[in-house]
Amino acid sequence: MTSEIVIMNREAVAVAADSAITMNHEGGEKIFTSANKIYTLSKYHPVGIMVFGNANFMGVPWETIIKTYREKLGDKEYNKLKEYAEDFIDFLDNGNRLFKEEIQKSNLLTMIYEYFKIAILENDIFKKIDKIIEEKDHITENEIKDITKRIINEHFNIWDEAKNIETISTDFNEKILKKYEEEIEEAINDVFQDMPLEDETETKLKRIASFIFSKYPQEFKNLNYSGVVFFWFWLEKYLSCNGFL
Repeated sequence: MTSEIVIMNREAVAVAADSAITMNHEGGEKIFTSANKIYTLSKYHPVGIMVFGNANFMGVPWETIIKTYREKLGDKEYNKLKEYAEDFIDFLDNGNRLFKEEIQKSNLLTMIYEYFKIAILENDIFKKIDKIIEEKDHITENEIKDITKRIINEHFNIWDEAKNIETISTDFNEKILKKYEEEIEEAINDVFQDMPLEDETETKLKRIASFIFSKYPQEFKNLNYSGVVFFWFWLEKYLSCNGFL
């Protein structure tokens, strides 16, 4: 877990962070203990950024992303810290050469497969099935079908009731389903190939696949999350601003 400290007075901001980071890759996770988490966001103006959580975003190190953005930003200046944050997010979101279509698709499918396989199948369905087998020494196909349907319904209800992240449009879920419908169906077939799925249950799995990228239910802990903190290095010139975002 990242620890970051901010001390602020009317003249300046002092920031500090631990140096341990987790990087996810195809072989699993690797932890480094000498990483930098604090960067200047501009070469010309006193604004900085701290990162926490996963050291990568869609497979690209945050350090690479920030330095690429810094080059794009150049000597451009904003009056409010919020404007730097919005411009940075726009850089991540719109036509960024670091995140080509194939990279986006690969990360999307990886997250869907991981959630289906680990969160639903292994953590919930298999555990329920194993418990019944342990108690009764056997389990029927109807019992497996009922467990599968019930668990997927529980997951769906949690995601469905969660609100979309404020910065994501309300039609984003439908766009995901439309654009990646074949890939999502393939993921469902691969993960649940031996499980008896009703049409309604399969539809709910598709909806969950789209919710993963637009919602953040508190009930589920996302180990791959990343976050950023923006700050002024010194405040005298910017006392009219909010300071932090």
